[in-house]
Amino acid sequence: MAESPKNSGFDKLLRGLTITAGADQYAQIADAIKASPSLTEQMNELVNSGKLTEVIVVSQSTAASMPKPGPFNGWISGTKIIFTDSLLVELLKNMPFDVRHDDDIYPNNTTFVLGHLAFHLMKKQYPPSIGTRDIHEMVSMQLENEALAFIQGWDDVVDTATQANIGHPLTAQQVGTLLLDLRYRFAFFKAIQQPANKLQILQSGFIEKTDANSKAIALALQSSAIADIE
Repeated sequence: MAESPKNSGFDKLLRGLTITAGADQYAQIADAIKASPSLTEQMNELVNSGKLTEVIVVSQSTAASMPKPGPFNGWISGTKIIFTDSLLVELLKNMPFDVRHDDDIYPNNTTFVLGHLAFHLMKKQYPPSIGTRDIHEMVSMQLENEALAFIQGWDDVVDTATQANIGHPLTAQQVGTLLLDLRYRFAFFKAIQQPANKLQILQSGFIEKTDANSKAIALALQSSAIADIE
């Protein structure tokens, strides 16, 4: 099994994961966290603040009978992050394109999902009642929050890829193929290709959490199918 990051609270969290995850599932999740220093820091902060107490894996059939916020295979419930076993399998699949380069780096889709859900846990708060806010304003706020979660997931993927590149900044080619192979690339492609309000990606591959970038992805999400993660 993968060695966990050096943090007593986090070690306890991953020890709990062994109750519901098989050896390969445990390694997939633990390795995805270890691969990104930024994600490790986020998860440690969540555990130490009490916002994250468990990461669990359930079967697809068990998930069908569980209360959850939508048709998701990865979601948060209280202080838990929940994965279905089928999602973990899908996250290991990459998109093999005909033309590859020797220095291409595959995205870690599991890192993306963990970073995405970690952002939601970090920012989780009880929504205001419809009576105190206009419904359109609430929808807009939810979309921008989702957009920021996409950015966080992507930045953790770039962090992972940079570590795999022996700490060197990614080249434009590496960033491009990383995005092409990402399971959740649809939101970023749409946001880049919009006639206005385009997403801006830094040369390093990272995306800054600016109002303009969050609005660009939120606009893309408006016309996209719901993803399989919360």
